[in-house]
Amino acid sequence: FHPVPAAFSQTVYKVVQGLAEQKLLTIQSFDFRVLQYWHAQWPEVPLALLTERHAQANLAYEELGFTTAIYSPYYKLLDSAQVAGLHSRGIRVIPWTVNEKAAMQQMIKMGVDGLITDYPDRAVAIFK
Repeated sequence: FHPVPAAFSQTVYKVVQGLAEQKLLTIQSFDFRVLQYWHAQWPEVPLALLTERHAQANLAYEELGFTTAIYSPYYKLLDSAQVAGLHSRGIRVIPWTVNEKAAMQQMIKMGVDGLITDYPDRAVAIFK
């Protein structure tokens, strides 16, 4: 019920092209095919790998075939060692969907670079 990754990606690119500097754009997807297409077509655009099924980033990247700028797992799959390991490789970590304040605080203690949440007001209050 959706276009193939190439058609979808071309449409998105046409919409965002010229709206902001490329360095301000990040494309995130659960669909590895979309990320692979963007990586091949527009390697300068930062990509975020969203995943809910990979407990270890190296397994996700092995399947994807390259390393993205941002690793975004389901937050319950993360631990401090994994965050530190990703940071040592220059990969930012932005887990999803972190909605409870206690979970947000736990992620911050782990050293994540940001949060994907349905409640940005809660995150802003905690980050302050």
